[in-house]
Amino acid sequence: MANPPTDLRNSEVFPPGHGDIRLISSDRVALSFHRWLLAYVSPVFHDMFKLDETKERDSHEVALQEESRILTLLFQFIDPMQDKPDLDFQVLPQLLEVGRKYQIDEIRKQATSWLTNNCSTVEDETTKLSTAQSIELLERGITYEMPRLCQLALRNLIKTPAREIFVSRLSTSEL
Repeated sequence: MANPPTDLRNSEVFPPGHGDIRLISSDRVALSFHRWLLAYVSPVFHDMFKLDETKERDSHEVALQEESRILTLLFQFIDPMQDKPDLDFQVLPQLLEVGRKYQIDEIRKQATSWLTNNCSTVEDETTKLSTAQSIELLERGITYEMPRLCQLALRNLIKTPAREIFVSRLSTSEL
């Protein structure tokens, strides 16, 4: 059974009235955004809204599977009125995945730009990543054709004993 609407929290970055559609995150945060902008940058949202046109237009709410922090980052990148958010290696894989899911190429471009501009900081951060995180970054680098991301992940993995990589890979694939 779905949670009642009373347990929703409003986004501080995309509060009610910011846009004409309310997107509900998996952690029950309501983000108000512009339907036209989502449809413009994403063929997935475009098709979703086109199908929704057959329904009553007063229904301006869509439930999404992503957490509010990832959706907030996504919307900040595509909203020209928002400052571009800071990225870090903890959210980069999730942001790339949501960009892929909704076919928003701008996310991959922004991530590539961030990696290029922050190479020395990124290299320091990659040394702090667990083996599982490094493997995930390598997978994302291959999936999104981002050689710099692959290079950084491999720098960390090359120092890791093979047994640890194998054990880490088993535990992440069982999820």
